[in-house]
Amino acid sequence: MKPVQIENTNPLPQTPENQHPLAGLACVPITNGTRIRFDPMAGEATLVVGSAFDKRHPCRLTLRSGDWSHLLDVGFCSIAQRFHIPIPAGICEIEVESMDEDKSFWAISDTARLPNSVPAVWAVEAGVDRLERYFDRLETDCIAEFGWMGGCVLEAYDALAGVADAVRWNNARDRWLGFFLDDQHLVYQDRYGRQCVDSYSIIEATLPIASVVRYRPHHPIVDITADYLRNSASKDATCEGCYTVAYTLLQIAASRGRSDLIDLAFNELSHRREKLFFEGCIYLRHHGTHRTYRNWARGVGWYLLGNVKCLGLVGVDAEPRWRELADHIAERVAWAMRFQRADGLWDNFFDEPGRPPDTAGSAGIAAAMVYANELGFVGAEAVTAARRCWDGLANHLFVDGWLGGTAPSNKRGEEAQHGITRASETFGMGLMGTLAGALRMTQSR
Repeated sequence: MKPVQIENTNPLPQTPENQHPLAGLACVPITNGTRIRFDPMAGEATLVVGSAFDKRHPCRLTLRSGDWSHLLDVGFCSIAQRFHIPIPAGICEIEVESMDEDKSFWAISDTARLPNSVPAVWAVEAGVDRLERYFDRLETDCIAEFGWMGGCVLEAYDALAGVADAVRWNNARDRWLGFFLDDQHLVYQDRYGRQCVDSYSIIEATLPIASVVRYRPHHPIVDITADYLRNSASKDATCEGCYTVAYTLLQIAASRGRSDLIDLAFNELSHRREKLFFEGCIYLRHHGTHRTYRNWARGVGWYLLGNVKCLGLVGVDAEPRWRELADHIAERVAWAMRFQRADGLWDNFFDEPGRPPDTAGSAGIAAAMVYANELGFVGAEAVTAARRCWDGLANHLFVDGWLGGTAPSNKRGEEAQHGITRASETFGMGLMGTLAGALRMTQSR
């Protein structure tokens, strides 16, 4: 890895109005006339940049060096999303020739707080252990939005700490939480860049508390979160809530000895099952009378992983209602295995084979299969399927270790998800890490 120099000769644009950068990290604008300089590589290389802000509109940059040019689409990007730009051999300076629809793209550049922070250039070399680099990036670089994206990263740390190097992954978790949590308060930036203090703007933002309550059970945000979830019931439903809401509730219930939260979590799962499982299919969302995102891989992953992790906390045979839920999930696991591709992954929409798969959704599905086997209600074939998925994910790692091939965030709506655009996202890294921890658990038995 080699650092880059970013020079702006034109007047610097203002940061997005009323938005705060991720975790207060230092960032630099990339805009018209920006020059990106780095030491030339002997062979091909990859320039990596990460977004400091969430975007909710189109934005494309034309990068140029001599006869070479590259169109970089950063529109609708997530906070901390990575972009990997292939650089031909010999190039050592790139200029942003033009931008459309927006005045700037702000890149994370906080090498003081993130020593391996992008922007940087990585040589494309044969024989590099990309899996080793994956674990390095997961450990040090996956600062993400405090919400469902960051919760996926924290769950990976916890999964790996139980079966691998506990010191390494516990330190990674504590460091990650340190960006947002002090002894008394939670301070973070939501998806819109708004500063939030001991509060939530969306219900899915609560997933990180499932990790907080395990290691800092007396922090005031735990009870704040319990009250928030208890008062946030909705007639609508999403698959994410199986993980972000029900699972978080059960972690708090275990810490506080609160049977009312156990009942609430079960009701949340039942509500989502009633609304989202329909005619043998799993839908991501139910709003009013409409169901959307039928058999979308990431939605299936949320549904399976959330339910399975809840069963792991309560116990499959704790009560007949939980046993019946386990039977339902066993059926859904068997159903999902029928859609696994030859490369071990799952299509972005199960009903649309042949398009690029979704790595994040695949990792979530596979992790759920391993945990379901560990709980005893699916057979060893589920673990075999998960190992095939792990092998398939390895083929989507970039040279720096970041996972590619993830279906992008949903800001463009369902229609855009039926396309071929794929991204490199923090939550994909986290879901892959959760799968890694689950598989190592089976090897240590």
